[in-house]
Amino acid sequence: GLGLPISKKLVEMMGSTLNVKSQLGKGSVFWFDLVLPEVEGWQLVDKAPERTIKGIKGKVRSVLVVDDKEINRALLVNLLSPLGFNVREAVNGKQGVERALAEQPEVILMDLIMPVMDGFEATRQIRQSAQLPEVVIIAVSASAFKEHREDSLAAGCNDFISKPVQTNEVLEKLHEHLGLEWIYEAEPLTSDNEPVPKTEQSLVGPPVNVAKILYDLAMRGNVESIIEQAHQLEKIDKKFGPFAAKLRQLADEFQTRKIRELIKPYLN
Repeated sequence: GLGLPISKKLVEMMGSTLNVKSQLGKGSVFWFDLVLPEVEGWQLVDKAPERTIKGIKGKVRSVLVVDDKEINRALLVNLLSPLGFNVREAVNGKQGVERALAEQPEVILMDLIMPVMDGFEATRQIRQSAQLPEVVIIAVSASAFKEHREDSLAAGCNDFISKPVQTNEVLEKLHEHLGLEWIYEAEPLTSDNEPVPKTEQSLVGPPVNVAKILYDLAMRGNVESIIEQAHQLEKIDKKFGPFAAKLRQLADEFQTRKIRELIKPYLN
C-alpha cells in the first residue's frame, strides 16, 4: 500500500535503504540498517515556553538549499519561505556551485551525499572562489558517521545539521550564523496574564467539500496529493494560506493523524 513508499522515503532520509525478501506462499520481510551515535547519557532540562516565530526583522536573507531529494528541499523551503527568507534550490553539488556563484546567497544548506557532485566537493569549490568569501555553509546530512561531520567541516562547512531535520535546530543555526532577530507571534493574555493557547480553529479552514477530500486522503496516507490540494487551496483564496501552510508542514512530516485532527472541525 501507500505505507511502503512513505517508509522507503523516511528510511532514505535517514541515510539507509529499505530491503525486501519475499518467498512465494509465505510472505515478505522488510528491513533496513541504521548506524546511530551512542547515547552518552540523558539530562532533563527545564525549558522556557517556546514562542512561535513568524518572520525575521530587517532585510530579506537569502538561502540556497542543495539536495538531490525533492522532499528534503521542499521541507526546508516550506519552513523558511513563510518566515520571509528568499530560498533558492539546487539538485546536486554542481548546480549548487553554479547557483551559489551566480546568486551569492548568505547561507547554503548543503546535503553531503548527492549524484554528479557531492556536498564535500561543492563546498571545497565554493571556498576556493573569491566571490563568496563569507558565505555560511551548513552541512545537512542523514549520515551518522562522525567522519562525515568532521570531513564536512574540513571541506569548509561552518556547521552540521543531522537529518531528519528539526525545525528548532535549523532556526537556531541560522540565528547563530546570521545574527538574526526574530519576529514572534503576539500571544493574547488572560486575566492572569498567561498566554491563551493557540488553537487550529483560529485558522480559516477549507470548504466542506475540500475538507472531506483532504480527510479521505489523510485516511489513505496520500501525503503527495494532500500537498497538491494545499497548493490549490492557496490559489482559491489567500485567506486559506495559513491553513495550507500548516497542512503542508504536517504532510511533509507524514503526520497523517494530526492532519485528520486539523481537518475534522471543517467537515460539517
